[in-house]
Amino acid sequence: MKQTTKAALFPFVLAGFLVLLAIISALSQNVEATGVFLVMAIIFYILGARIRKKEPREKVEFLGGKGLFSSWYWFNEKGIWKDNKFFLPWTAISDILVLRTSMRYYNRLRTFTVLDATRPNPESVEFGTIKIVTNDGRQIEINEVVSPRTVVEFIKKTYLK
Repeated sequence: MKQTTKAALFPFVLAGFLVLLAIISALSQNVEATGVFLVMAIIFYILGARIRKKEPREKVEFLGGKGLFSSWYWFNEKGIWKDNKFFLPWTAISDILVLRTSMRYYNRLRTFTVLDATRPNPESVEFGTIKIVTNDGRQIEINEVVSPRTVVEFIKKTYLK
């Protein structure tokens, strides 16, 4: 598994770019454009700050979650994190399994070739729901896990020996 990229970087970069555009439009005395750019910059800055609050400060891998208003789950060698707080150590987990999966297809506008017919669809992504069973009997479901079979297999091999 590769190291997680920081999801908050894009909104902060975009907010910075919009601030630069606001400065340029202010220097050219375009008041309406300055206001629009500043409002958009503030929105993207708040979005980046909201995402940043969900990421743990430690090195982690993204496990699952969707949207800014639902919980995001992460994992590393210590265990599972919920948003930016440590949630479950690996010693408290008795089993982890895949409940459901579905494929999502992302069609790009391009021509279909004979070579495309001979290989799996590169624009398809498998999503799913995994269930974590703890030693005390609790069952926790995590939705929107990308490639859930691979993730569960990796966790079982690496952390739940």
